[in-house]
Amino acid sequence: MGLHYVNWNATSSGLEDKQIFLDAFSWLVGNPEIPKSEKTTSYFGGSIHLITASITSKSQATKSLQKLGKSNLEQIQAELEHRLDEKNCIHLRLDLDALLAGEISLVNRSHGRTVKGTLKLEVYPGNDPYDVAVSTIENAIKESNP
Repeated sequence: MGLHYVNWNATSSGLEDKQIFLDAFSWLVGNPEIPKSEKTTSYFGGSIHLITASITSKSQATKSLQKLGKSNLEQIQAELEHRLDEKNCIHLRLDLDALLAGEISLVNRSHGRTVKGTLKLEVYPGNDPYDVAVSTIENAIKESNP
């Protein structure tokens, strides 16, 4: 068991270089073909880019989870009861500016610019979603960098 998929989402101003965001997402997911950018307008009419990366390959999704690093994964595991929803998804946010600098920093929702992450767990009838989440994160910790 593990992950069905991982989705990463962020928003950038229309004035920012979207390629920097795409490069950071490529590094996070380990594949430059996955991140996408969609240009649209904000509520107030300004130009923005919606940056997304959806990983549907279980092995790539697991590698993206491992990229978070041991300390962040341990924090997610400690906060699992608040992060796991009824649809068997783990929710988290990363500091967008740190990611653009090539670092991973887990933040809370009141933080400024963030990358929203949704990790869909592979849960089957008879499995406890919390136990699957713990096992998935423990496996990622074993394979992650410090």
